[in-house]
Amino acid sequence: AVVSTQSTGVPVLENLLSKLLSKEILHEPLQELLNLYPDWLEKNKDHPKFAVYSKQCQIVQEICDIFNGNNSQDEGSRVYSLLNAMQETGPPPDEIVKMMSQEMPDAMRGGPVPGAGLPGEQCCIQ
Repeated sequence: AVVSTQSTGVPVLENLLSKLLSKEILHEPLQELLNLYPDWLEKNKDHPKFAVYSKQCQIVQEICDIFNGNNSQDEGSRVYSLLNAMQETGPPPDEIVKMMSQEMPDAMRGGPVPGAGLPGEQCCIQ
């Protein structure tokens, strides 16, 4: 078999991202996160970042709604966009992060979203 050396690797990256953003990987930890937000928000209405954490809760709810729908496999770009929006708000409240299982994706802890580097930024592997 001949392997093209002119391949950009984009299909491989897209395939990897679609697997990382799949319902099978993200749904359980996001549902866990979503279950913790309402109680925390109710108890912390005076928190200086209450509006930010409320927005995070809405974003997680949107992603879970997508995963609970019939077309979740067709919504990969929407999930990616929502994860980026979540990442831009910073990490969830420390109390929630401490209650979460260790399987929580880095993006939900305020870490980087895979493939969400700056435009033109090269992958660290390159």
